[in-house]
Amino acid sequence: MRRRLVLTFVALTVLIVALYGIPRAFIRIDQVHDREQEQVDQSALLLAGLVAAERDAGDQITQQTFGGLLRPGERVEYDAPDGAAIAAGEPADQEVGVEATEPVVGGGFVTLEYSQEAIDQRVRAALSPLLFIGLLIILMAWLAAMVLAGRLARPFQDLARHAHQLGAGRFDLDVPHYDVPEAEEVGQALVTSARSLDQLVSRERDFAVNASHELRTPLTAVRLHLEDLSMWPSTSPEVSEELAVALAELSRLETAVTALLDKDRADRAAAAEAVDVGALLTAAAERWRPALTQRGRELETSVAGELFARLSTAAVTEVLDAIVGHSVEHGRGRVSLSAERTTDYLEVRVGDESRRTQGTEMLHGNGDSGASGLPRASGLVAALGGNLTVDSRPLTTFVLRLPPA
Repeated sequence: MRRRLVLTFVALTVLIVALYGIPRAFIRIDQVHDREQEQVDQSALLLAGLVAAERDAGDQITQQTFGGLLRPGERVEYDAPDGAAIAAGEPADQEVGVEATEPVVGGGFVTLEYSQEAIDQRVRAALSPLLFIGLLIILMAWLAAMVLAGRLARPFQDLARHAHQLGAGRFDLDVPHYDVPEAEEVGQALVTSARSLDQLVSRERDFAVNASHELRTPLTAVRLHLEDLSMWPSTSPEVSEELAVALAELSRLETAVTALLDKDRADRAAAAEAVDVGALLTAAAERWRPALTQRGRELETSVAGELFARLSTAAVTEVLDAIVGHSVEHGRGRVSLSAERTTDYLEVRVGDESRRTQGTEMLHGNGDSGASGLPRASGLVAALGGNLTVDSRPLTTFVLRLPPA
């Protein structure tokens, strides 16, 4: 887009310069020719007067008579009444651009010629400023186009980045407002779409996290109750047969629920990708380092080896931003980020030097308002098959455990 804007702006400027400059150049050429013709006419008239004055004074007309009176490129020829011809100036074989012939009082005439090469030099000298101004205008138009195209393209480049984030599964888009109406409209549409997708994915994530407990636990309780009821001595054979039919249907329902949950896990596993959790942690540290530097705080990272997991890059990035952002905004002192491989998990620790005043309740929305981003992060981690907890140590430390690849 930026390249097209620049090319369009410059092409339009070139067209305008050409529409103005080309006719102006022809006008200048005609003006040079007219001016040189006028000057040759006046010079020829003066030379004819000079010849008449020299002849009346009894002086002989020679080449020296015209010496110092001619410009470079001029040639004068005096044809005397007796048929003699006296010439001075440029050679006779030069291409003539303009010429003038004036009669001499008392007989004869003077012919003054001005070469085409000299006129061409005058034309080039007259057109050079016009050409320079045109090139300067085009250069200034190109610079202005670069600036304007950058300003116009920047919002759409920013929107493209947000669109890629949305496509990668990040729904917490921070789309700014733009002065360009079209970009503003697209940005608000992205925000609205992100919210709608976030609600949809949140419902699916809650289902994935809670389905096993919300579906299997009641089914198991019903099964145990029916089996117990079927074994009561007071239960008649007819009732026992009906209970056996109900237990068979219940088994079918349990099988369907299990298949549904297995399919959901398989779909989420297929959508995941192998990511380097250590690299994501380092990238999160670089994003938050400027904010810590402004507060006069330090940040240190420690990644033990290669830590790969098959997860959603966008989801892990959002979780890390929520945890690190909480430590930056609500913590104190140095922030430390570390990642290592344990027996069953990839363990990421994010801590600062503030005293811990709450426990895991802040991860479920039961703490202060400053922890509002943590419940969402906790839900994302649960959907990824990991868990997020608060360390029991005195200093605030979040422990993120993710399943390895």
